[in-house]
Amino acid sequence: WAWSPAVVQRLGRHHATGAPPPDELVAGFPEARQLNIGTYTLFFFIFRALVDQYLHGPEPVDAMDAYRRGFAVTGFPFMEGTFQPASFDHITGNYDAGFYSYIWAQVFGDDMFSAFLEGGLLSAEVGARYRREVLEPSWGVPGRQRVERFLDRSPSDRAFLERLGIAGE
Repeated sequence: WAWSPAVVQRLGRHHATGAPPPDELVAGFPEARQLNIGTYTLFFFIFRALVDQYLHGPEPVDAMDAYRRGFAVTGFPFMEGTFQPASFDHITGNYDAGFYSYIWAQVFGDDMFSAFLEGGLLSAEVGARYRREVLEPSWGVPGRQRVERFLDRSPSDRAFLERLGIAGE
């Protein structure tokens, strides 16, 4: 919602004057959101998830080897003398190969947001359905089942891929 020009124009105000943001500023929000999204997703999520999976996989692996293998997916030259996993707190704590779940959360989140795009970002009907199907059920109802009930279909990665600008026809 925060990236939607219509929502920002409706809710956003200057802290001192109360004026809405300039139209030309708000019109650039969708493009600004996409700035470097591919590189960001690749480095922040995919590369790290691979390193995490290599380190917690079925076979013992040297941490530097896991780092090099994970970094290879980026297509950029490896930076000798570095060791990014040393500052990657998810793998040094009790997380155990769960970093990939962040990318899945984005896939499901983008898919669920598509229901709001179709029905209206501020749609009371879609909002009520989200509340009823996702937020209100007890935690005994699995998350995937909540998502399927809200969407009235199986989840899809389409909205996520579209946001990244890599969805095929």
